[in-house]
Amino acid sequence: MVLGEFSIIDEFFTRLGASRGDVVVGVGDDGALLAPLADHRLVTAARTQHLSAGDLPDGATLARRLVSGAVTELAMGGARPAWLTLILTLPEADASWLAGFGQGMDEITTDLGLALVGGDTTRGPGRITVIAHGQRPDALAAPSPPAAGDLVYVTGRLGAQGLALLDRHGEIRLPRAAREEAGAALDREPPPMAGALALAAVVPAMATLEDGLANALEALLAPHDLGATIYPDALPVDPLLEPYLDWVGGREFLLRAASGFGLVLVAPAPAQAQVEALVADHGLVAAWVGLVERQAGVRGGE
Repeated sequence: MVLGEFSIIDEFFTRLGASRGDVVVGVGDDGALLAPLADHRLVTAARTQHLSAGDLPDGATLARRLVSGAVTELAMGGARPAWLTLILTLPEADASWLAGFGQGMDEITTDLGLALVGGDTTRGPGRITVIAHGQRPDALAAPSPPAAGDLVYVTGRLGAQGLALLDRHGEIRLPRAAREEAGAALDREPPPMAGALALAAVVPAMATLEDGLANALEALLAPHDLGATIYPDALPVDPLLEPYLDWVGGREFLLRAASGFGLVLVAPAPAQAQVEALVADHGLVAAWVGLVERQAGVRGGE
C-alpha cells in the first residue's frame, strides 16, 4: 500500500488521543478550531527529534518521550496541557513504524488527557516535532525569582538514563538486571505533570534533568547572576545502579548525567515544608541536595 499524506493521517492519527469538548474542529481539517477557557492564557512548548535515514528509533518510545517532554515544559510554567499538534517529516512512509509511533502517541495522549488537533505530514529529511498547547490561569501569580540561600531539591533518582545511554552506545556494558532497570527509566518514565503544575506557583525556578543537573541549574541561575553548591553524597540514585557509578567517574557523574523527567527545584527556605508536602502529595520523592549562592557556576561540595 502506498501511503500519502492523507492516508497516513486517516490510518494512524485521526482517532488518536483523548476526546475533549473544547475541540470544535480537530484532525483532518485545514485548521483546528479550539475553545479555550475564559480568564486563561495559552502556552505552547515544542520538542523536535531528527531521524537518521535507515535507523529509526522505536516509534512508541519516541512518541512517549517527545510528548512527555513538551507537556512537562507546559506544566512547569503553570499551564495545564490540553492539545497537541504533530509535524511529521519522513523520507519514506514505513507503515510498521508509523503504527508503533501512533500507538505510543495514543497511549501517552490518552493518559494525559491530550487531544491531537492537527499538524502536517510531509516527505523529506526525517524530523518529528510535537507542539503541546496548554492553558494557564490569569490569576496564577509568578513566584519570586531565585535568590542566594534558596534550597535545591531534585525529584526521583538520578543517573539511570545516563547509564542506559552509555550502555546502548557501547561505552559500558551493564549486567542484564541493571540494563533493564536503566532502560525502563529511559524509555517509559512518566512525566511529572501534576507535581510540576502544583509546584509552579511556589518554587522560583524549576527544570527537568534531561540535560543533567549541572546544566539545568546553570540555565536557571545564570540569568540572575547566581550559582549553586551541590553535595554529591546527597544525590539520590537507584541502589541497583549505584555500584556502576564507579565505572563512569563516581557520584560526580550524577551532576552531569541525563536524568530524564526528574525535576530540579529551587525553593525559598521558608517554603520548605510546603514544597515537601506538595511533592509528597503528587507521588514524587524529593531530596535536598544543595544551596543557591552568589558565586556563579555549579560546583560540587563536600
